Amino acid sequence: MSHAAIACQILACALLVGAAFQDLRTRSIANGWSVALLVLFAVAYALGVIAGPLVSHLLHFALALSVGMILFALRWFGGGDAKLYAAIALWFSLGNSLYLFVSVALAGLVLAVAHLLIRMVQSKETRARAIREGKIAYGVAIAAGAIAALPRVML
Repeated sequence: MSHAAIACQILACALLVGAAFQDLRTRSIANGWSVALLVLFAVAYALGVIAGPLVSHLLHFALALSVGMILFALRWFGGGDAKLYAAIALWFSLGNSLYLFVSVALAGLVLAVAHLLIRMVQSKETRARAIREGKIAYGVAIAAGAIAALPRVML
């Protein structure tokens, strides 16, 4: 792996971790994280550290954003989560999209189980409030899954 690839991967991971921490604190993800990932992708692609034809990456981005916006409209997914997933999806060609999806889904499963276990040990009042709010910081799962899958696409 080249120095440029390592630098791009470290920066992408740092952006994902930043978005995850913001989601944990505020249950929202600022657009800046997604925009920064999009810009970093353009740099990484221009440097030749991302494999696959650009059109394949753009199609994966468009598909991920479309599905994310539908899930957002159904209130199953936050808008920041949808944009963050689409931004990191750009890094994966359609041929590698399953790696990202499965990694994020598995991280989401771990996050959901942890969320339930934490709720089981909380007081009834805290648990009732958390259930009413019903929000899980899914940006954490997106970040963890993407970080796990990212080495697959770096040259």
